[in-house]
Amino acid sequence: MLVFPFAMPSVGAAVAPDQLPLPTDDLPTDILPTDDPSDDPDDLPTDLPSDLPTDLPTDLPTDLPTDAPTDVPTDVPTETPTIIPALEHTSTVTMRHAKRRFKGAVRSDEAACVPGRTVVVKRATKSGAKGIAKARTNDAGRWRLKKTTAKKGRYFAKVRPLSLENSDCLPDRSKGVRLPLGR
Repeated sequence: MLVFPFAMPSVGAAVAPDQLPLPTDDLPTDILPTDDPSDDPDDLPTDLPSDLPTDLPTDLPTDLPTDAPTDVPTDVPTETPTIIPALEHTSTVTMRHAKRRFKGAVRSDEAACVPGRTVVVKRATKSGAKGIAKARTNDAGRWRLKKTTAKKGRYFAKVRPLSLENSDCLPDRSKGVRLPLGR
């Protein structure tokens, strides 16, 4: 059972806030309400100093220049992240035909662009180029195909592009190699 040090109104009874009993035993005395009239917020001074101007303009001019400088900078950088394009490294592919074999090498200014590149050997035809075989470069950039019975025609090698973590290895096409009939 709860014991209150003051009388509680019955449930449902309307009581004005100033009639509620306040337990004042535990509160600091400097925050308790007082009857001092100087604490009344409605009691503000009404007498203003006499040196304040009383004839202030109430209408503002409407013909102010619109190109007046402001304190707010107009060239504030945006918060969008900038995307740095990947570095592009040129690649060069070479090809030759010897002892019934196509072979060549891939070179680049970036060492990571040399090993593991896919090289496609193609034969030029009237209707376009036709791929005849693929090879992959070794660690030194060299590639070769097994022995082939190549037809008469013009052949070339293409190295495919390669995307690395922070750079791109560009594709390339070799000079053409012309083969005689029967080789």
